[in-house]
Amino acid sequence: MMDPHASPAASQGATAGDAAHEGADSAAGVSFPLAETRMRPPWRRWVGFAVIPALAVVITIGVLIWVRAEQGLMITVRFQEGHGVEPGNSLKYRGIVIGEVVTARINHELNKVEVQIELEKQSEAIAREGSIFWIVRPRVSLTRVQGLDTVIGARYVVVSPGPPDGAPRTSFVGREHPTTLTSESVTMEIKVRFLEGHGLTIGDVLKYRGIEVGEVAGLKLNPDLSGVTVTVRLLSNAEHVVAVDGSRFWIVRPQVSLTRVQGLDTIVGARYLAVSPGRAGAPRRLDFVGLEAPPTLTSQPTALEITIHFRSGHGIQVGDPLKHRGIVVGEVTSVSLNSELSGVTVAVGLI
Repeated sequence: MMDPHASPAASQGATAGDAAHEGADSAAGVSFPLAETRMRPPWRRWVGFAVIPALAVVITIGVLIWVRAEQGLMITVRFQEGHGVEPGNSLKYRGIVIGEVVTARINHELNKVEVQIELEKQSEAIAREGSIFWIVRPRVSLTRVQGLDTVIGARYVVVSPGPPDGAPRTSFVGREHPTTLTSESVTMEIKVRFLEGHGLTIGDVLKYRGIEVGEVAGLKLNPDLSGVTVTVRLLSNAEHVVAVDGSRFWIVRPQVSLTRVQGLDTIVGARYLAVSPGRAGAPRRLDFVGLEAPPTLTSQPTALEITIHFRSGHGIQVGDPLKHRGIVVGEVTSVSLNSELSGVTVAVGLI
């Protein structure tokens, strides 16, 4: 109890001391939690360091597996020349992109260009025996114009698929020239040897009665330099007609003389091979010797020959046509003086 006679300063000091004493008592009555320390086993620290790299490895493997599953089949096509093809160019089939060029480089022997192409997943069936690849590029000549879309745009690779039953394959030899025949329509190849090539080129056609029945797929000199060997790919519907014993082949080209003009269609258009088939039922044959000139009608076993006598030959020669109302019905096969020397005897083979 405060003394009523105490001074104000003494009263204030007593009050402060009482407050401090009460605060100390209050603090002594409260219990605070104490911190507890423990030592972590050393192996737990090593586990922590190992989990992060292991998790990174698992994620990396998962990503690689996913990328591999999404990646298409890789194939390699070897060309004689690269013709400007580069990574990023397309592989096309019937105008549709089915793959992409990944790399284009010279091989170790420095004699070929190796082009690696990644196929789209749905187009992997293209990688089979018999598929043909070539590079589309601008090709302009007096007889044909090809690849004009690559003058402004990028070059690209085109494929003609092999037979449906062809064995899987990932390495191919590309062609230097385009083909107009699809692999589905081609059954076999034949070889014809000529003394001269007469300007024939790969891609020129083989015709029978004006209808295309094949295509020139290769040209090369014989090993002994005695002539030229022409490889011809035949359409399936011409196999039994052309690839038989007795078939004769010749190169149609412009021939102009004072008495005749032949092959004028090859002045504007390309040269081509022509064939006269062998007899029906003849045995199959794949190797032929070509003619340097078209066969005469008398060389055909079914031709009928007639003889006409004239007082003068008037410049008529072997090979001149016999016409009826503008239609060729025969061909002059021989011209000779008669036995009395009084005129000319002309033999004509009728169609």
